[in-house]
Parts: sequence; C-alpha cells; structure tokens
Amino acid sequence: MILDNMKKKIAIGILVLILILNLIDVKRKIIIPVENAKQLSWDKASYWHYPWGESIVHKGIDIFGDLNTNIISPVNGIVIKSGYSKNGGNYIYILSYDLKFYYFAHLNKINVTSLKVVKKREVIGLMGDTGNAKFAPFHLHFSIYSPVPIFRFLDFKAIMGWKKMFYLNPTNYFSK
Repeated sequence: MILDNMKKKIAIGILVLILILNLIDVKRKIIIPVENAKQLSWDKASYWHYPWGESIVHKGIDIFGDLNTNIISPVNGIVIKSGYSKNGGNYIYILSYDLKFYYFAHLNKINVTSLKVVKKREVIGLMGDTGNAKFAPFHLHFSIYSPVPIFRFLDFKAIMGWKKMFYLNPTNYFSK
C-alpha cells in the first residue's frame, strides 16, 4: 500500500515536471553557436532531412564556416561529456539549466572538459571536419535534445516524427 502511494506520487511528480518543462520551452531563446554565423550559414531544410545515413534522419543542423572558427556555448550550462566518436569526431554535450542537452560535433579542437561549467558565449571549441565529416566542408553539427517530450513537436507525417518531441529544431530556438 505504501509502495503504491509512493509510485503514484512519483508518477504525478514526473507529469508535473514534463508540464513545467513544456511551459519553460516556450520562451527559451539561444544564440547561434558559431561565431559570426548568419542564418545563411546553414540550410533550414537540413533538420530532419531524409535519408541521412545510419541515423535515418538528420536530427540537427550543420552550420558551415571556416576551419578553426570559434564554437561558442549558446547557453549557460555544464559540460556533461566531451571526447571523440567515429561519427561525431570531436564532440561536446552541454546540459543547460532548463534541462536540455546541446550537442556539438566535428570540432577540430575541444576547449572544455567534462563537468566544466560554461557561460553563454564562451568559446568551447573550434570548427573542423572530424568524424564522418572528414571529406565534407568545415561545419558544426548542432543538435538540441530534450530528455522529456515537448508534445507540440510531435509529427505524425514525418519519418520517425515521434522523435521530434526529443530532438528539437535548433533554428526555432535561435534569437533573431
């Protein structure tokens, strides 16, 4: 009986957290994470583009620029992980205070380490072509991930459209 009541309270707490995070999401604006980038620096149609290799759809955007252009944190947050992977090359994950994960891939250089607190506009790395971007123009692959669903982004028409509640379109979050 006590365990059942505890489970109910946890479930209600999770639902309240999801609702709060959906409300917070409405006003959240971030800066473009590539120094001096303009909205012409990426193709707005690249988000959720299909087909896209092993990942099926492109769950972010590619912002193009010159080798070693500063990559800046679009938010205040904490570096959850940084390192190297086959596809992402040099990468960084930042967790913001509104509980979203920001993913930066293909960096030429990483300037931060795990558990470092970063400030908005702080240089976190340099643009490159590492990982599976080795023979592509220099760019930053940039994604935003929400650990709880943002229900208004559910898309029944798109391939894997239910994942759009979690992989958010960065262009919608950039301040003008």
